[in-house]
Amino acid sequence: MSFAAWTFLLGIAAVAGPVMAHFLAKPRYRRVPFTMLQFLKSSQIESHSRRNLRDLLLLLLRCTIIVLIAFLFAQPIIFRKAKSSDLRDVYYLGLDDSASMGYTDGGDTYFKKMKDSAVDYIVTAKSDAVFNICTLVSGNWNYGLSRQQALAQVQALNLKSKRADIGALISGLTASTKNSKPGDKIYAYLISDFTGNMLGQFLNIQEPAIADNIQYKIISSSKAINNASIVTAGASDFKNNRLSIDVTINNNGQTHQSRSLYALIESKKTASANIELNPGQSKTFPLIIEADSIKDLHSSIPIELILTPNDNLRDDDKFYLAVQLPNQIDRNVLLVETEKDEMFLMETAIKSISEKNPNITYNVRRLPFEAMNSASLNRTDIFICPKIPDTLTDMAKPLSDFTAHGGRAIFFLNDEPLSETASKLFQQKVLAALPTKYLKEQANIEISPISEQFTGFDRDAMKALANYRIDKIALNGYWNCRPLPESACVWQFQNGEGFIYYKKQGNGSSTLVNTSVDNSLGSLLKSSASVALCQCLLGAQNKILNSSFACDERIILPLRSELSVRDSAENVSERSTQYAERPGWVKTLSEPIIYAGVNLPAGETNMAKIETREVENAVSRGVLIALMCFIGLIFPKNRNMRGRVINP
Repeated sequence: MSFAAWTFLLGIAAVAGPVMAHFLAKPRYRRVPFTMLQFLKSSQIESHSRRNLRDLLLLLLRCTIIVLIAFLFAQPIIFRKAKSSDLRDVYYLGLDDSASMGYTDGGDTYFKKMKDSAVDYIVTAKSDAVFNICTLVSGNWNYGLSRQQALAQVQALNLKSKRADIGALISGLTASTKNSKPGDKIYAYLISDFTGNMLGQFLNIQEPAIADNIQYKIISSSKAINNASIVTAGASDFKNNRLSIDVTINNNGQTHQSRSLYALIESKKTASANIELNPGQSKTFPLIIEADSIKDLHSSIPIELILTPNDNLRDDDKFYLAVQLPNQIDRNVLLVETEKDEMFLMETAIKSISEKNPNITYNVRRLPFEAMNSASLNRTDIFICPKIPDTLTDMAKPLSDFTAHGGRAIFFLNDEPLSETASKLFQQKVLAALPTKYLKEQANIEISPISEQFTGFDRDAMKALANYRIDKIALNGYWNCRPLPESACVWQFQNGEGFIYYKKQGNGSSTLVNTSVDNSLGSLLKSSASVALCQCLLGAQNKILNSSFACDERIILPLRSELSVRDSAENVSERSTQYAERPGWVKTLSEPIIYAGVNLPAGETNMAKIETREVENAVSRGVLIALMCFIGLIFPKNRNMRGRVINP
């Protein structure tokens, strides 16, 4: 018998308490002269004997309760000696089939060396041993294999283009060993190159694994690691019919890398660059692709980025990147004003945005309120109003139709009292929220929006607006607003009131900004943040779209890149495909054909050498070695952990 928490047995010493209480509580007698004792003697002796017996039984009961409590807390474990015929050797093998194991060294890959090591380990086991094999990439287990079945399973393994998952091994081992028979000897064996990604996973192990023997083998090279990889790439700009692509390359080894990087479009070499990287260095290299190399500028362009083969792992020398170039789009912006030059600052900011974006042009015109009518909206994509005056009463229905058919309406507020026009626009769902009460008190805006995932706003513009520290710009007034149920508060004041309200309306949208264009409610539009605010309100921009994903990552492709307000930029539909297993191209089956590049997970092939001590520390921090040592102190069984480095 043994105990899981033997220290609780020390609690048995607590029986001293009832024993001491028994003796201290024993009554002391005093002689008292009394006559006629001959009639009381027999009854006195009989009563005294019964009392002594009762006190002794009560003492034994108290002591027994204390001992039982101590035993229960100590968690006794009774070992039953199993028959020799029932004892088994059960082996749990964790085999790394991730992409980094494809590294070639000494004529063989790490993966081949791992399989050879696993075969040697299985062959040396007893003939009646039971094997359970886990492939670390998929996390799948094959249980209850004989020696021959285990050998066949190892030989059938293939490399996968994904990361290894050490958690699958630990959780499977933990669950299986809990159901093992008493007397079985449990052996765990892990073979891997132990990249930094895997070592980091040991830190996140939550449930420990128990085994009689834990071994690991590090597949490593005795030579300097020779490997560089394309980590990521993306199109950054398209100007003057030239597409700029930034490619980040890591030197994952200990040798200097002198390579060439080039781009292929439909098997045609379109751009190249010379790569020089010192050991451990990471650098971004630009590639310029001339428009003449691209047949259709408005389609999805599949670009293969390739490093010339000069290292020991080729799977990470290619990167698949799909680029969708934006169309040139003109957007007509209508600014209405109640007094001359009221929208001058707004016009200046929008023109500045138009000049910076070569793919979209904002055509701005200003119109007095008295000249405003339904025909004014015919050639308008974005309508911006600095206030809600009475003159908009007759425009409720035209504005509703305008947003329903893809227009974008933006309303500001000032400190003037509101008329019934606001209520009418609110009833027609033209206003995203109804201003109800004006508060002339200072208010500060939150530094960042509630969420950056609103489809009607440009994410980069929202981040830029936050970078201007708009929380430091104090407004001298604001309105309490009651939003429509379908409206969303995109940005808030620090007091919880809404700053920007947004509502989809048909194919278009309506936005309410709880501040003024002039300085009646604050000077936000006169601050350095004005351009970023206007960019945010104008909606999603017409940008280059990059489609590149990692293996086992869900792929979501936009159906088209051109964003037209009247064709619903907010409603650009998305098509999601299945998970991709290997690097390569994925494309939609129907028109328009849109490509997505599938690549190795970033950092998976970082072949930086790992010291044996680092592996030992990582495994011990992952609870395995600590748990084994702890169990070895309690259970009289042979439990140990061993590690070995395999070099070619």
